[in-house]
Amino acid sequence: MLVSQHECLFGRASREVCREAAASLIADLAPEEMPVSLMW
Repeated sequence: MLVSQHECLFGRASREVCREAAASLIADLAPEEMPVSLMW
């Protein structure tokens, strides 16, 4: 939800920045644990 709100304010590039920032945190998650907002 926060990622979606951030994207509404700052555009699509903000979603990519969030995804890159979270990459190391979500690397070990199972696919079903991955937040939908950060999926490709």
